[in-house]
Amino acid sequence: MTDHKVGSKSKRLPLTDVGNAKRVIAQHGEKLRYCPHWGKWLIWDGKRWAVDEKNEVMGLAKDTAMSLYDEAKICKDVGKRDALFRYARTSQYRRLSAVTKLSGGESA
Repeated sequence: MTDHKVGSKSKRLPLTDVGNAKRVIAQHGEKLRYCPHWGKWLIWDGKRWAVDEKNEVMGLAKDTAMSLYDEAKICKDVGKRDALFRYARTSQYRRLSAVTKLSGGESA
């Protein structure tokens, strides 16, 4: 698990797809909404909520997955750091679609 700021509180997030979904919401939730009725993501464009036609949510999920490397770099515990680096590598490829699906059901 890693510490991750969510609003004003710090939470321990597991190194799982659900943990990554919570990271996406914590990092990008102010510009993301999921509409279950439409089955679509909405992106805030600065003026309005628009359907995510360009799959920007996947880019945000990739940014979040990359941020795991940043977490690993500052981790002082060698075992936890190594686990974070390993998990960051697997999060880059296999886990992204699961993260975007799980984030849609998240109510951060």
